[in-house]
Amino acid sequence: GRLILAGQLLMIAASQATAPQLTASFAAGRNDEARDLLRTVSGWNVTLLWPVFICLGFGATTALSFFGPGFTDGSSLVVVLSVAMLVIVAIGGGDTVLTSTGASLASLVNHVAALAVMVGASLVLLPAVGLVGAAVAWALSRITLRGLATVQVWRIRRVHALGRPVLLAATASAVAYGPVGVAVTVALDPGPLALGTNVVVGGILHLGILTRLRTELDLDRFLTVFARRARA
Repeated sequence: GRLILAGQLLMIAASQATAPQLTASFAAGRNDEARDLLRTVSGWNVTLLWPVFICLGFGATTALSFFGPGFTDGSSLVVVLSVAMLVIVAIGGGDTVLTSTGASLASLVNHVAALAVMVGASLVLLPAVGLVGAAVAWALSRITLRGLATVQVWRIRRVHALGRPVLLAATASAVAYGPVGVAVTVALDPGPLALGTNVVVGGILHLGILTRLRTELDLDRFLTVFARRARA
């Protein structure tokens, strides 16, 4: 739950940081400018967060074992949440972008719909599969919220986050960490060595791929913004 919250806070921070620019672009009718900004920031979110949740999905048992042996029973729960976060991060800013267009009422309706999905899915899944059902219900509600917002922003402004930066960033993370995660899962027993190997080897591969994609993902701009925020 803390890792999920950390990921959400990072996405919220990125969305809030760009909200004034998005609002200004939408207000001036510069939809192409807003689209490019939204896609760039979404690519940055995927670049930062997909490695975390891919490694967490493969190393769920190991990560939970640090809290005690009884916690490892929740590994399937962590896998479900990790996969859900991959989808949620890739969809993009969603509700924040919707409110930037002035569609506050649509945002309220979307939240009500997401709540209904979570309650309905919980009533069906909790008796059947327990806490895993709760994780699935939460995931469905979050995906519903972001999916509805994405569709509505597209209808209103013809803008969405699912562009080349997100595709490149997702491919880079999947190629760097996915095969390594599968290999260590097959070759090694679950434990710190397997998780550490995935993180280190995947990280080296990811860094190499990002070096080749730095222009397409506008990573120089990201590093400039990050350094400015860090100094502040």
